[in-house]
Amino acid sequence: MGTITAVLGSTVLSAELVAVGGITKTYVDGSIATRDSSIAYNLNQVNQLDASVIRIDAYNIIQDTSIVLKSDLTYVDTSLNLKYDKTGGTITGDVSINGVTIDPSGLITNQIIENSIIFTDTSTYELVYSDGSKFVSLDSSSATRLIIPSDASVAFKNGTNITVMAVGIGQVEIDSSATLLSAGGNLKLRVQYSSATLIKKTTDIWYVLGDLSA
Repeated sequence: MGTITAVLGSTVLSAELVAVGGITKTYVDGSIATRDSSIAYNLNQVNQLDASVIRIDAYNIIQDTSIVLKSDLTYVDTSLNLKYDKTGGTITGDVSINGVTIDPSGLITNQIIENSIIFTDTSTYELVYSDGSKFVSLDSSSATRLIIPSDASVAFKNGTNITVMAVGIGQVEIDSSATLLSAGGNLKLRVQYSSATLIKKTTDIWYVLGDLSA
């Protein structure tokens, strides 16, 4: 039937045509060879992709190792005399802030801070945020009302404690729109030099502990 020549990429196919039901054997063989070549090319692409993934995984491992090594470093803050060892999770060295010293065991010393005593001689005194953890001395010759503000006015932190003392002869009554919890519901400092500690339990709830009367 003659010869047929075909160019496929850089490959030149030349074959004699033999009629077999309208399709030649050479044509079929050439198609199979082309298919095999395509499969080989695609397989090579897949292999290259796998190699790239392996390289990316190796890079990530290196990065992760680097991060771990950095997190194990010891941090030292010379200004606070503080040393933090990430590996062991421990703190060594005393920390001193505003005259208060905290050692690694958590022991607090020198906790009396300058200006921690608040003096007032008014007949009504409402606590302010800066009164937290301080000593409030009430010196009045007449009845005095100490007011604990609601959270809407002053949001003291939970656990805040404030000590109050009646230095004057005027009896001090503790009052608040918040809930005050005390033994027997007593909220007045009993006599001159009686004292009480106010401890905030949670939002608008305070404990009142001390030398109290009805």
